[in-house]
Amino acid sequence: MRIRISVAPYRRRFGRPLASSRGAIVEREGLILSLTDTDGRVGRGEAAPISWIDGESLDAVAAELAGLGEALELPARVLDEQDTHRSAWLDEIGRGFLPSARAALDAASLDLAARRAGVSAARRLGAGNEAPVLLNALVVESSPDEVTRIVRARIERGYRVIKLKVGVAEPRLDIARVRAARDALGDRATLRLDANAAWSFGDARDVLEAIGPASLDYVEEPLAGATVESLLRLRALTGVPLAMDESVYRVGGIESLMASRCCDVVVLKPARVGGPTRTLEIARRLGASGFRVVLTDAIETAVGRAAVVHAAAALATFNGSEAIGLGGLELLAPDPCAERSDDIPGLTAFFAKGPGLTIAAVRETML
Repeated sequence: MRIRISVAPYRRRFGRPLASSRGAIVEREGLILSLTDTDGRVGRGEAAPISWIDGESLDAVAAELAGLGEALELPARVLDEQDTHRSAWLDEIGRGFLPSARAALDAASLDLAARRAGVSAARRLGAGNEAPVLLNALVVESSPDEVTRIVRARIERGYRVIKLKVGVAEPRLDIARVRAARDALGDRATLRLDANAAWSFGDARDVLEAIGPASLDYVEEPLAGATVESLLRLRALTGVPLAMDESVYRVGGIESLMASRCCDVVVLKPARVGGPTRTLEIARRLGASGFRVVLTDAIETAVGRAAVVHAAAALATFNGSEAIGLGGLELLAPDPCAERSDDIPGLTAFFAKGPGLTIAAVRETML
């Protein structure tokens, strides 16, 4: 079977600058990979390297995808039979690829395979009954009053999980912001914190001891320079569940986390681990070891976000449902790759509808 390949770059300014350890980031760049079969069906995947975290360059990713050429010849079983054939093909053709490049190839081939079968990508990945994939609402406002206002608005809209960014302000202000969010949500929603590895051990301890574990789902990436020992100590002192995202490999990777149990939740970005198929492989192992797994995008366009939604729908079948993070919905609107007018900020959930990686938005009035 002959599969045509095309790669299209995109560049989009953020709606608001994104704070990072390398300073403010004002635009997002990435690549959209399209695979087209002989019947004209198209599968799409996104390569969105997070250069400010991983140092993975867009040029290097583009070179790997360009190395695939303009077309591929592959056996029909890769797309039309059990997904184990596609996984084996991915392992062979994507051997040595950077995670973002492999993620694009994985999502595009999954999308095409599912479209050829007339099913959703989630179903192809093993999803059971269709259920909405809930989103967490991202709150970044700096003052306690603004946090109160935004949290109340998000809850009225239908969100049931709020994710508050912390670590940028002084600890005393962060304590006030967290208390404001907790008071605003009451028992109507769950609160998650994300410090983006900004706190020293002392600051993390002081903030978390001051607010206590009540009503906190978890705190993500609490420590700069996190180690297994520092995470275990912080959790023992504060009683707050901890989540790891970008620092997973700084503390020895998945194997180290599973052995040390220095966190309670692992946040996986398909764009960073090599695509939805590999994400589910890792998530199954983590779930079997008693860890919660939460999926998020890498501030991607509608193409990458759809892969996250379908992976989350499949993950819910065997690991339980978790609200996911889709920061690209807010930060990249209007989206250069959105095909639906309702793929806009403020939505509270998505269905992994299909065919392929098609998703359908759930408005707040439906929850």
